[in-house]
Amino acid sequence: MQRVDFVEWSERIDWIVAVRGAGSGFSVLVISGLLLPIIEKLSPWLGPVWLLLGALMAFVVAALKTGDAPSPPLTGAVAALFAYTLNVPLIYLTTRKFPEIPIMLGYIAAAVVVGAAMGYLMGRRNAKDVE
Repeated sequence: MQRVDFVEWSERIDWIVAVRGAGSGFSVLVISGLLLPIIEKLSPWLGPVWLLLGALMAFVVAALKTGDAPSPPLTGAVAALFAYTLNVPLIYLTTRKFPEIPIMLGYIAAAVVVGAAMGYLMGRRNAKDVE
C-alpha cells in the first residue's frame, strides 16, 4: 500500500476556491433553512424533501468554480464538505441538539459525492474550453 503524504495531497486542492465555494454553498444552506417553515406550512412531507434538495443544490454551488483547480473533484468535495460543516452549528442553535449520526453521515457522504462529481464536471468543461 502506497503512503500518501498530506502535504502532497493538500497541494492538489485550490484552498481559495474551496473556501469561496464553501461560503457560497453555506449561503444556499442558510437560505433553504430559512425557507423551511414556509415550505412546511404548504405540506408537512415537503419539508424533508426541501431540506434534501437545498443541501444538494448547496453542494453543487459550492463546487461550481472548481474547474481550474489542480484537482477539481478533490477541491469540489472539500468545498461542499466545508459548506455543510459551517451549517452544523446553526442546526445545533436552532434545535438545541446535533443531527443524528446517520443523518449527519448521509449529508457528509452526499457533500463529498456531489462536490466531487460537480468538480469533475467543471474540470472536464474547462478542459474542453482550453482545446
